[in-house]
Amino acid sequence: MALCGNTGVAEAATFLLDWTEPVDSYPLDQQSRTVKSTGKLVCPSKGLVRYAGTAIRLDRGALMHEAFTERMRRFEAIVSEVAIEHYGRAPTRMRHLGTLACRRIRRYPTWLSEHALGNAIDIAGFDFPAASKALRKSGGAFPMRAFRVSILDHWQPNPTTREGKFLYALAKRLVDSPEVFRVLLGPAYPGHKNHLHFDMGPYRLIEM
Repeated sequence: MALCGNTGVAEAATFLLDWTEPVDSYPLDQQSRTVKSTGKLVCPSKGLVRYAGTAIRLDRGALMHEAFTERMRRFEAIVSEVAIEHYGRAPTRMRHLGTLACRRIRRYPTWLSEHALGNAIDIAGFDFPAASKALRKSGGAFPMRAFRVSILDHWQPNPTTREGKFLYALAKRLVDSPEVFRVLLGPAYPGHKNHLHFDMGPYRLIEM
């Protein structure tokens, strides 16, 4: 299923968008990503800050470029909105597999990974608290106990479970919000079975 411009998204959790130029500007757009295919890498280290989350805490603090933290705040706001729609409350924690890592892109060895710039994050899942007293009294058909939603366990090409539908709705909201992340990769992309990769590379690419 192809998604281009403002085209609608079909009810399947696979989103594809060809490599395109971004329409906005970003502080790291002029940073060179070209590197030698072999040998030791020396990655830029300016502008890195430690970020632990704002609206939703990360399960562990992470080093990332200061410009990327604003995108994270936008992301957390969308996660909260979609979670409240599906579960009546936002998660209290996001689990991630890493941000800063000085390495090449595995499939493109002459290109620096956005992780090497602290310009990417791999999200593995979300931890939700037990329902509050107010939510319990609301009469909504929400789960009351604490629970976890993970990409590995709950991502579905054609979502039928509550967890799958939540992840699909979150992915769709992010695809429809290019002001958050430019690159969105998920289980449909090789090597991403257990996480969603988001970054701000100098191009627009979606395959989830």
